[in-house]
Amino acid sequence: MKKARKIPGFFVPSKRFIEPQSVVKLWKFLDYFLPVSCEFCGRYDFFSSKIGICKSCHLENSTFLIRTQNLCKVCKEVQTTKECFYCSSRNVFFEELKFLQRRTPFLAKVINRIKLQSVYLLSIYLCLGMKKELKPWKSLNFSGIILMPSTKTKWYSGNKRRPFESCDFALKRLQRILPFPLLHPIEKISDEKQAGKSFVDRFIHARLAFRIKEEYKGKLRGNYLLIDDVFTTGASANELARILIQNGADSVRILTLIRTEGKGDEIEKTLQMFSYL
Repeated sequence: MKKARKIPGFFVPSKRFIEPQSVVKLWKFLDYFLPVSCEFCGRYDFFSSKIGICKSCHLENSTFLIRTQNLCKVCKEVQTTKECFYCSSRNVFFEELKFLQRRTPFLAKVINRIKLQSVYLLSIYLCLGMKKELKPWKSLNFSGIILMPSTKTKWYSGNKRRPFESCDFALKRLQRILPFPLLHPIEKISDEKQAGKSFVDRFIHARLAFRIKEEYKGKLRGNYLLIDDVFTTGASANELARILIQNGADSVRILTLIRTEGKGDEIEKTLQMFSYL
């Protein structure tokens, strides 16, 4: 008897028997027979059945309209002075960053449940507001959309491959708004993850973690859109932008689902140490 993979609320066959593209259809099928309650309070309503979070929890933890601070036009870091310390303390290779939500303790729980418990509906929740946020970019002609390369799960490791990635739904939603091809010009050559590393280690690791694929060397043209789930120090995103520009791209823009803010002092010290990179 094959083991089942547990998703909160019901059981789903393991990764060996379900392809990632089948997850959406499976969720719709199960939702018809087994309505989904809120992942955080257990209540059921229309919101929880569609995005995994009830209306009350959504309103209580919503950050969509709380953008009163002055944000840098490029990196969206909160500016306490005229000059953005992030952009002025290192070479920033991307044209502009957009984010859908700012990181909070609640959203940290959301992203953890997506990654560790495979709660697919919460990945839909993270994409609320995407169409409005991307409106200024609809006039741009992107040569391609690039998903942040992830660490590959080795067949011999004890870790199981996720049935879906945190940006899978975001990518589908993005391509409905900006219908440009998905490209994979960069590969991750490091087995290590950024999560859990110190700010200093993130910048060191990012510089050594990625490389352009042979068939794309010096052959990129036009504008590119990079999508990632969480932007903390921006080390990986900026490194990918650098590689793309180095190989012919005219510009790189970044869309991230969650933007970490308020780490100014610590990030500033790190950036000053590694501004020569």
